Amino acid sequence: MGNETTAFDIVTVAIAGYAALVGTLALAFQAISWLRSWSTRLEVKLGRYELHTPNVGSEPVILFHLVNHSSHEVKVTHVGFAPQRRKGPAFVITRPWPVEQPLPIPIPPRDSRDVWTKPDQLPKGLDQERKVRALISTPDGKSFKSKPVAVSELAEPQDP
Repeated sequence: MGNETTAFDIVTVAIAGYAALVGTLALAFQAISWLRSWSTRLEVKLGRYELHTPNVGSEPVILFHLVNHSSHEVKVTHVGFAPQRRKGPAFVITRPWPVEQPLPIPIPPRDSRDVWTKPDQLPKGLDQERKVRALISTPDGKSFKSKPVAVSELAEPQDP
């Protein structure tokens, strides 16, 4: 009679197994969340916009919208354009606007910053028929790219 398995024993083992599984999944979720919070995650958007300045008017700009999805501050050390072709040249904007923006550009956790350049400052070596991506670098050696945008959308309109 001492070696008999009862329904109560089976239910107890099932509940213990379920609790162990839920506890393991919760611990794994917390570990992954903690690791992701320390990784650098930066979203980059590139586009042409009109910059409106009070009492001055508006002017076209190429805007780099940088969003920090990390839970720590991220510093951007380089802003520029990725190569359009493999082994092609990359272009760096040495001093993006606004002029008073110090380099590196700090972005607080879960915040964003905008920097821009003027369309006439686009590098002359860009192929107008191809698309280009913004290329952003951080001090931890990571690089982030935007979605491809046609150079013709960013450049100054050509006179007919």
